[in-house]
Amino acid sequence: MKAEASAEGAEVRAASFRIDGIDEEDDSIVWSGHLLFVFDARTNSLIHHFAAYNLASRQLSADALLYGLNKALEQIQTLRGEGETARVRTLEINGLGADKAAYQEACQRLSADGTLEVRWQGRSNEENLLGHVSAATSHTETLSVQTYYPSSLTFKNALVRVAREFEKSNSTSSEKKPCNWLSLNTLKASEKKDPKRFDRV
Repeated sequence: MKAEASAEGAEVRAASFRIDGIDEEDDSIVWSGHLLFVFDARTNSLIHHFAAYNLASRQLSADALLYGLNKALEQIQTLRGEGETARVRTLEINGLGADKAAYQEACQRLSADGTLEVRWQGRSNEENLLGHVSAATSHTETLSVQTYYPSSLTFKNALVRVAREFEKSNSTSSEKKPCNWLSLNTLKASEKKDPKRFDRV
């Protein structure tokens, strides 16, 4: 994901990882998901978004990918500050392999003229930075990673905690230009509990 903040190369790069949760007893895949990393060379910032796959299809949708990209670009816009000159102009995406179809569709929609509206899971973004970006895919395959986390939720929560700890330690750094690692995911309870469990009968 090496990138340089120059006019010659892509200033923002995105890379993807397919995450498979493995059962410790029989090594079967019990859950799968897509981990997106977006790196902005200008602000030296790394942003990630994890989306669990549908259990039946175990495939990434273009809408889920574009949602993550759009949210990451919104974070980058905030880090860069306001103004037209701070907008992301070039975005290079690495992601083929098992998720090739989603990445190809996303890049076609990114390259289309006009403002792009991104919808995923019934949510939509009012301001879309993707309409200001030109995109190109590389021939890099999506990396597949296996883990023994029992569920996609526990994996996602662990990654959020790591990013938060990194930011905490980074805030005390004496470097002039510290780097950032931001999570677009939030911590969620590992199980749903009855809201009336403390009520007395």
